[in-house]
Amino acid sequence: MVNEVQEIYQKKEEGLKFLSESTTKILELKKKVTRDFSQNVWNIGAELNRVKSEKIHLVKYNTWLEYLENEVKFSERSAQSFMKIANELDTNTCSDLSFSKCRLLVSFDEEKRKKVLEREDLKDMSYREFKDELKPKDNFTKDDKFIDGLISKIEEILDRLAQIRDGFKDIEERPELKNNRNYGALIKKMNILTEEVLKK
Repeated sequence: MVNEVQEIYQKKEEGLKFLSESTTKILELKKKVTRDFSQNVWNIGAELNRVKSEKIHLVKYNTWLEYLENEVKFSERSAQSFMKIANELDTNTCSDLSFSKCRLLVSFDEEKRKKVLEREDLKDMSYREFKDELKPKDNFTKDDKFIDGLISKIEEILDRLAQIRDGFKDIEERPELKNNRNYGALIKKMNILTEEVLKK
């Protein structure tokens, strides 16, 4: 009986250690999301798949959703997107495409994916062009064009925000900038930007 209890305790300890290591890895990848986001999309998805498939999250949480919310701060939908990308695409494809393009790509069948992935100008394609390649031409409506236009604009804004976030990181890593005469104005603008982005 004592050996059984010790074995159960040891398995739980091993499970907690594994969960902690995986969670740390996911959080580190999330931090790197600014500059090399697309390269980390696949890695985050693969790690989430591993934690879920091995059910290690159950060592600490009753449900997968609890783990996502409390440990890695992902919604279930976001986690599913990352996981599907890791399951259905390879790392090279992910490193060549934005998250939005990867997510769009996995929503289509493999035949369509192969057709689009054969294009040499894949990296240079806008979201709209990318979607046009995947979508049947005869089903493209005026509303689709409008929505695609908005998505393209959002993609551009997200790319710009990633550049701005990189700038913020640089500021945090250089405390001597606090002595600059324009530092206060910069912080004020950063706060305004953050408020605008978070508005619903």
